[in-house]
Amino acid sequence: LTMTTFAHAMAAAILPQIQAATGYAKSPLLWLGGSFSGGKSFVAEAAQNFYGVFQVVQNASGTAKSKLSTGYNFRHAFMLIDDYKKHLVDPFGKEMPQLIQATYDRTGRTALQRNGVQREKIDRVRGLIAITAEDAIENESSAISRLLVVDVTFKENRETGNRLKIRRYEY
Repeated sequence: LTMTTFAHAMAAAILPQIQAATGYAKSPLLWLGGSFSGGKSFVAEAAQNFYGVFQVVQNASGTAKSKLSTGYNFRHAFMLIDDYKKHLVDPFGKEMPQLIQATYDRTGRTALQRNGVQREKIDRVRGLIAITAEDAIENESSAISRLLVVDVTFKENRETGNRLKIRRYEY
């Protein structure tokens, strides 16, 4: 888990160069799934700290639009969406697949102004995303195929974790 998460975080910085060289402009999302209190959020937050010190992370309970708008600010960076629970966040199974598809395809959510003219700024994610979750996305193959799914089960090491948290300002 740790190596995969940190590799995904580092890929955010070099992804634009890879995409330019290969012509492949897709951006897979990292899905960290597993039981509660497994350390998913801790490791993902530590990886996000390579791009700054974040006192608050994006919670999965926001709308797809809010996540896309926040993701717009994470250009060439790694953004964590924390704590997806289908029954709380997305009971109809619509919001998260929409976000996954838009992020992977690098498409945005357009909107019209009151006068019927399209807004100039299109909300889209410009970096890479990791999502921590206790639940899996089901019956949505187009969304699942855009994910790098990691089942998180590992032994905790609080001593190393606490050192990492204290020194995050040095990243």
